[in-house]
Parts: sequence; structure tokens; C-alpha cells
Amino acid sequence: MDNNTQFRNALNFLLFSYFGITLDYEDKNIDKDNILSCAVKKAYEDATQRGAYNTQLDNDEQKAASQKAKQKATACLKDGINKILEKEVPIEEQKDFDLWHEELCDKIKEKFDDSLPFTYGNAQKWVNMTLKYLYLIDCICSEVCPDIDCFHSLQNISAYLHVPVDSYIIEKVWEMEGNKTGRNDSCLPIKSGKTCKNGSRGKYASDKVEAWSTWDNDKYEKNYIKLQNYLRNNKKIDNNPIDWEGPAWIEIAKKRSGKDKR
Repeated sequence: MDNNTQFRNALNFLLFSYFGITLDYEDKNIDKDNILSCAVKKAYEDATQRGAYNTQLDNDEQKAASQKAKQKATACLKDGINKILEKEVPIEEQKDFDLWHEELCDKIKEKFDDSLPFTYGNAQKWVNMTLKYLYLIDCICSEVCPDIDCFHSLQNISAYLHVPVDSYIIEKVWEMEGNKTGRNDSCLPIKSGKTCKNGSRGKYASDKVEAWSTWDNDKYEKNYIKLQNYLRNNKKIDNNPIDWEGPAWIEIAKKRSGKDKR
């Protein structure tokens, strides 16, 4: 077996294990809508912490309402992404993407009524992880089968894509801001009283910052967009924020698992 075949087989196995797709042209799952559906489904698991959201649903009525809302929100998310892919909504600068993103998060959140614990934090993670997955799939396709280019337009707006906010990214931003960054100066929603007596913040701890899954509309401009702008304008980040995010996430994951021995 030649190296190209080995590489393609390995890549197909990983893609199928993660998304349920392969890069074989005879595979019916390779068309645009199915790839988008697979990315949306996988991103929803990330956005709801792989089922943790469901534990907040009190009864069968809420579970049924949440499932119905999820179906409507899925259609809304796919429609919103298709509009930027087909350039029905032109993205020519950062403010265009930011407006599209906020409006889409609003629409998704509206599908879940106030009795359901689905927040803007969940919505941003769903939108951002879907786009991240499509962006990564396109990066792979560009190397292996470049004629599968249904998501290639994301490359043109990659600089505008938002970093998915979760506890790993929050911890990394905490480290980047530095120990002397005060509560009011931080782009993170630091809980009151979570600083040391000398005014420093100390090491990151999950109980010092409001969990991303609890961020609602009042946090969108105050913290979420502030965090995105912090990453965009940070001189330590040479790449697009979405390209920085992967290695940064892995760095914190290794640190938490104890695998980073440096």
C-alpha cells in the first residue's frame, strides 16, 4: 500500500469516527448539506457540554420542549451559515461578521424559551464550533481533494471568525492577561471577591470566572465581544485567532491532564 493510500485511509477513519463522513467521492455523505449537518450535530454536543445541559431539564415536558427547540435552532443555524457561504450576507470586514454572529445567536436563543436553560454562551459555542469544524474540514480537503470546495469561502473570512469560548480558552486568556489585571480591566467576567489581598488574581481556578455556559445576553457585549477583541488585538498572536485557538486549547488540555511535563 502506497503512502498516499495509507494517509487517506487514516484520515478517513478519523473523519468518520468524529463526524461520520469520509473523503471518498462514492460516499453519499460527502455532499455539502450532510457535511454541514454532521458539523452542526457535533458542535451541539460541544455547546451543551456533551449532555450536561440535559441534566438541567427538570421533567419530560422540558425535555420535549428542548428537543423541539433544538430542531428549529438547527435549521436556523444551517440557514445562517449557508447565507455567508453563498454570500447572501456579504462579509467584507469584521463588523459584518460580528453583526451576522450576534443576530444568529439571537435567533438561536429565541428558539429556546425562557423556561429552558439554553444561554448565549451555549449559542456562541454552537455557532463557533460549527464554523471551526467546517473550516478544518476545508483545510483537510484543500490538501487531499481540493475539488471538494463547498466550504472554501470560509478561508476568505477566516480572520473574522470568532474563537469558541469555553473553560480552556478562558483559562488561557486568564494567563495571557497576567496576574495584575484587575477585575474591571479583564475581558473575563471575574466573580466578585476572587482576587488576592494584594490585588493580584493568583492562578486560574474555575470558581473565579463565571462559567461560559451561564453567559447570557448581558455578557455578550460586556465580555464575549471584549474577549474576541482582546484576542484580535493581542500582539502575541501572530495568526488569525481561529488558527491560534487550536494550539492554545491543546496546551491547556495537556496542562490539565498532566501531560505537559515542561
